[in-house]
Amino acid sequence: MVLVAVGVIAWDLLLAVRTKAFLHIFQLEEYLTSSFGYWLSHNRSKYLGRSFITLGGGATVLSAALLWSDGPRWEAEASLLIFASAGIILFFTRQKRAARKPLVLTARARRLYVVALFLGAGVPAAALLLGVRLGALEAGKAYAAMVVLQFLIVTFSGHVLALANLVLFPFENALRSRYQRSAAKIVRVRKPKIIAITGSAGKTTTKEVLSFLLSTKYEVLRTPASFNTPMGVSKTIRDSLRDQHFFLVEMGAYKRGEIARLCEMVGPPSIAIITHINEQHMERFGSLQDIVRTKFECVEALADQGVAVLNFDNPHIAEYSARFTGKRLVRYGTNDNPAELELRGSDIRAGQHGASFNVSWLGAPPVEFKIGLLGKHNVLNVLAATAAALECGLEPKHIAYWIRQFSPPQHRLQVIPSDNQVTVIDDSYNSNPDGILEALQVLASFKPRRRILVTPGLVELGGLQDGYNRRVGELAASCCDVVILVGPKQTAKIREGLMKEEFPAQQLIVARDFSEATNLLHSMSKSDDVILLANDLPDQHDEHLII
Repeated sequence: MVLVAVGVIAWDLLLAVRTKAFLHIFQLEEYLTSSFGYWLSHNRSKYLGRSFITLGGGATVLSAALLWSDGPRWEAEASLLIFASAGIILFFTRQKRAARKPLVLTARARRLYVVALFLGAGVPAAALLLGVRLGALEAGKAYAAMVVLQFLIVTFSGHVLALANLVLFPFENALRSRYQRSAAKIVRVRKPKIIAITGSAGKTTTKEVLSFLLSTKYEVLRTPASFNTPMGVSKTIRDSLRDQHFFLVEMGAYKRGEIARLCEMVGPPSIAIITHINEQHMERFGSLQDIVRTKFECVEALADQGVAVLNFDNPHIAEYSARFTGKRLVRYGTNDNPAELELRGSDIRAGQHGASFNVSWLGAPPVEFKIGLLGKHNVLNVLAATAAALECGLEPKHIAYWIRQFSPPQHRLQVIPSDNQVTVIDDSYNSNPDGILEALQVLASFKPRRRILVTPGLVELGGLQDGYNRRVGELAASCCDVVILVGPKQTAKIREGLMKEEFPAQQLIVARDFSEATNLLHSMSKSDDVILLANDLPDQHDEHLII
C-alpha cells in the first residue's frame, strides 16, 4: 500500500502541475472551450512530448502488465515502484519557464482548477475503489487499471480541463449573466453617452485618442487596455461608470453575435466607429464576410439618432456600408474623392517624429493637424477619433490644438529612447497583417540608421497566414538591415520572403525564443540603431512550449 500511495501522490502532483499549465493556456484562450480544443488538436507535440510518452508510457505498460498477470508479491511491488519512479522523474524534470503573460488565479480559474483536479484524480479513484468493494475487480487488476487510468488522465489533463469547463458552464453562465445584467442595469440608470469602437486594427489607439480629446471638455470613461469582452466591459461599468460619462467601449469579437451582445448590454450606441477591417482572426471567424458582418453589428445596434463613423479608405467598410441607407453615416478617409467623405485628411507628411496633415470637415477650410504618432495608418485613427469628437460638439481648431499633446499608447508604435542612443519602436501589441506592414514602412523611414526588425510573425490568419508572413519577409528585405526572427517554425515563411528578395543571409538571425532574441539585441545593438519590435505572440503560440 505504501508503494501505491507513493505512485498515486507522484502522479497526482504531475497532474496538478500539468493541469495548471493547461489552465494558463485556457485562460489565454479566454476560457473558450472551442478555441482551447482547437489549440489541443493543433499542438499535440507541446503536451505529448517524446520523453513523457516514452518514460511515462513505458513505465505504465510494464507496470500494468505485471499487475494484471497477478504474479508474486515482489513482482507487483516492483511494478508499482517503476510507475512511481517514472512519475517522480517526470515531475522533477518538467520544463520550467517564465511566462510572458503569467496565469492569473482569478476566482473562475481556481474553480476550474479544483473541478479539473477532482475529475482527474477523485472520480477515477472512487470508481476503482467501488469496483474492488463490489467484487468486480481483483486487487491486482484494480491496480493495473489504476496505473493505466492515472497515466491517461495525466497525459490528457488538458482534455479533462475542457470537460471541467463544460461541467461548470451552467454555473459560470449564470454568474456571467447576473454580472452582466447588473452592469446593464447600471448603464440604464446612469444613461451615459455610449460610443462603440471596433475594427480589425486601430480600435485601441482610436479609443485612446478620442478619450484624450473628449476629456478636454467632458467626463470620460473608457474601457481600459484591451478590455473588450462582455466581462471586461461589465467590470469597467460596475467599478467606474458615473452619471454624465461619455463611455467609450472597445468591442472585440471572435465570432458572429458577440458585438451585438455587447451593444445589447451597454445599450444602443450613440456613435459606432469601425476603424478597419482585414483578415485578423480569420482562423476563428472562418471567412472575411463573417468578420465584416460582425464588425457592422454595432452599426445595426445604433440608437435612433445615432451615427456611424466609418473608414472609407477600407474597401470592405465602404462596400458593406451601402446596406445601411437608413443610418446616418460619417465617412472619413484620405482618398482623392472628397465628395464621398464628410471628414477628409490630405497633404499627409509622415516622418520619424510623427505626421502633419490637413483636415477638412463638411467642406469647410482645412485645419492643420500635427501628431506624435508614427505611421500613415495612425492618421486614419486620428481621423476616426476626430469625426466622433466633432459629433460630440468639439470644434476642429480645439481638436487640432489638443491632438499635438497626445502621446502614443503603450506597445503601439511607441518610441522608447534609451541611454545608449538606440531607438526602440515598441509595436508588440500589433498582431494584424496591415499593421505590421505599416510598421515596416515606419522602420524604413529611419534610413540611413541601421534598422533591426524583431518579430515572430503573424498567427490566426487561417489559410492566409503563410502568404501574409511571406509578404512580411518580402517587405522587410527592403526596409531592414538586420532581421531577427523568433521561432524557426513559425517564421519559416518570413524567411522564404526574405530569401526571395535576396536579403543577405549573414544579416538574418533566427532566435529560439524572445529571451534569446533579447540577449542577441543586447550583444549586437550599437549607438544610433533603430529596433522595431513587431508583434509579441502570447505564450500559447510559443513553439518551444512543453507542458
